[in-house]
Amino acid sequence: MRINSENNTIQISFLLEKFSINFDMDIAFCEAINFFVDNTYDYNSTIDAIVFMLKIKEETAKKLFFSTCALFFDNMEIEKQNEIKSVFLYEKLDFEKYLEDIKEDFGAFFIEQTGEIISSKDSLDDTFKALEFHIKSMLLNPNNDIVSVLDDKMYGQLMFNPDLNKNLLISFTKNKDLIGSKAISKHLIDFSNDLGDSYESSALKKQQYLGGQKLNNIEKDLLSRVLEIYLRIKFFPESVKNVKVGDWFIIPCEKLQDVQAGQGVSFDKEDIIRLFKEDILKLFEYGDDINDYLIDLVSDSSTKQQIENAIYLNEKILFDKEFSINGRLDKSSIANWIKNYIAEVGIDKYNDLALSKFVIDSKNAKNLDQKDKDLLYKILKTYLNIKFFPEIFDDVPEDQWSIIPATKIIETKKAVNKVFVQPTPVKIPEPVIKKQNPAEALLVEYKSFEKSISNTKNDLLLFEKYKNNLDEFYGEFDEMIRSKDKQKLISAVAFIVKNKLINIFIKNNKNLFIEFKKSLLLKFDEDIVTSISNNLDSIETVSLYLQFLFTRFALTPRETGLYGMYIANIFKKSGQEKYFPIVYGDINLGQFLFRDVVEIAGKLKLK
Repeated sequence: MRINSENNTIQISFLLEKFSINFDMDIAFCEAINFFVDNTYDYNSTIDAIVFMLKIKEETAKKLFFSTCALFFDNMEIEKQNEIKSVFLYEKLDFEKYLEDIKEDFGAFFIEQTGEIISSKDSLDDTFKALEFHIKSMLLNPNNDIVSVLDDKMYGQLMFNPDLNKNLLISFTKNKDLIGSKAISKHLIDFSNDLGDSYESSALKKQQYLGGQKLNNIEKDLLSRVLEIYLRIKFFPESVKNVKVGDWFIIPCEKLQDVQAGQGVSFDKEDIIRLFKEDILKLFEYGDDINDYLIDLVSDSSTKQQIENAIYLNEKILFDKEFSINGRLDKSSIANWIKNYIAEVGIDKYNDLALSKFVIDSKNAKNLDQKDKDLLYKILKTYLNIKFFPEIFDDVPEDQWSIIPATKIIETKKAVNKVFVQPTPVKIPEPVIKKQNPAEALLVEYKSFEKSISNTKNDLLLFEKYKNNLDEFYGEFDEMIRSKDKQKLISAVAFIVKNKLINIFIKNNKNLFIEFKKSLLLKFDEDIVTSISNNLDSIETVSLYLQFLFTRFALTPRETGLYGMYIANIFKKSGQEKYFPIVYGDINLGQFLFRDVVEIAGKLKLK
C-alpha cells in the first residue's frame, strides 16, 4: 500500500498533530514515507528524506517514522512488515509496545475528531442494523475493513453514551442468522440467562456455554466471537480495558484456523507459551481442541520447562478478594496462588487430595465462593499436570490424558480423589445489580486499586535510608527503570513525593532530566522548555515530569491514571495540595487522567 492524503486523511492528521508539523506539509510527509513503503529507499535514506522534506530534527524524524510504520503496519505487505520489525530491532525498540501506544493515541484522536459523527442518529441506526442482520456475514467476510468500521462506530458510541448498551443488545438478540442449528438470537438469549456479574466471571460462563454446543470448530469459533461481542457491549468499558494489541475493541478478531476438513485446530508454540503467561483463561476456552497439542508440547522437556515457567510467572489477577502471602497483603495473581500452594503443600510430589484440601481449607481460599474455587483448582491442576508430566498420568489410560482438566472438582469438604470429573452445569440466576453512577464506579475502582497495591506502602520503608542522601538513590532508581519493576518504581516515586523531594529529584537526577527536556522539545519550543527548566516547583512542570516518568515505567493508560491519582493523594496528604489537581476522574471515559498541560500566550497552564 501507499500512504496518501486522500485515503488516509485522519491518520495523517493525527501524525502531523502529534509531531507538531504544519498541515500544509501533508503531501511532502506522504512522499517522504513512501520512499520507504515503495522499497526505493532504505531506512537511513528515508530518515534523511523526512528531515529534508519536512524540515524537522533527525530525532523527531525517527519517531515520526516509527509511529507511521506502527500505525499503518497492518495494511502493509508481509515482506515490508518483516523489514519494519527488523528496523525496530536495529534501533533496540520494543515493537509491540510502540504498536500499543500508537493505537491508544490514535484511538483517542479518532474519538475526539469523529465523536459527533459516530454519535449521530444515522450512524446509530447503521450499528443497530449491523448487529441485527449482518454480524455473521461480516465476521465471516475476509475483508476486515468492514468489521473495523463497525467496530470504530460501536466503540465510539459506547464511549459517548454508556447507557446505549441495552439498546445495542436488544438489536443483537433479534439476529436470526444460524450458527449450527440455532439462531444467534436463541444462542444469546440462552447465554444471557446464566451470566455472572462482571466481564471476567461471564467470560467463564462463555467457555461453559460453548462446551455444551454441538458445533464444528469453525462454528464454535464464530459463536465464541459472537458471544464475546455480546459481553464486551454488556460490560463496557470494563470489558475492553485489557484488550490486546492486534485485537479490536468490541469485535474480537482472533480466529481459530480450520485444519484438514475441521479435524482439530492449528496452534503456534509461541502463542501457547504467551497465553500461559498472559491469558490462560483464553486458553481454557479451546478445551479438547488443544489438549492433544499440549501433550505433544510438554513431551519435549525444554518446551515443558518454558510452559511451566510461563504459568508460574503469570501476573493475571484472579479474584477481587483479600490475599496474603508470607504474612503480607499481595495481589491475587496466578503466580502468587502457585507460590502460596507451594509454600503450604510443597512441590516434591503431586497429591490430588492435598490440592483439593488447599482449595477448600487454605486461608486465602476460604474467601472464595464455589465458582472461584473451581477456577482456582483448574489453574493449579493445569500447572501440576505440566510440572509432573508424564508421571501424573501413570494410572490413567493414555486416551484420557488431559493437560487442561475438563473439571468441576470441589463439591463439598469431603476428600476428592478423582483426577477427572465430568462437570455438572449449575443454573445461577442473574443477580440484581445496583447500578452505580459513573463517579461512584470510579471511586470503587480506585479503592480496589489502592488495596491491590498495599505493598507499595510497605516498600516505602525500603527507601527511607536515602532520605538524606539522594545521590545513591538515583542509581537504584535508574536500575529499577531498566528492570521495569512497576511496583518498586511507584514506591520510589511515592517516597520522593511524601518527603517533599520531587523538585530536588527532577533537578539532580541528571540523566533523566536530560531525557525529560528532550521529550519536552517534541511538544514545546525552546523558550518554553527553558522556562520549564527554571520553574521546577510549578504544578505544570511536576505534572509533565511525572507523565514523562510514567512513560518509562511501561504502564497501560489505565494504570497511568490510577497511579497518578495515587501520587496526587500523597501530595495532598503530605501538605503539597497545590499538586493535587494534576489528575482528575473523567466520568465519560470511566478512568483517571492526567490533566493536559497547554501553552497559552507563551505560558504553560493546566487545562
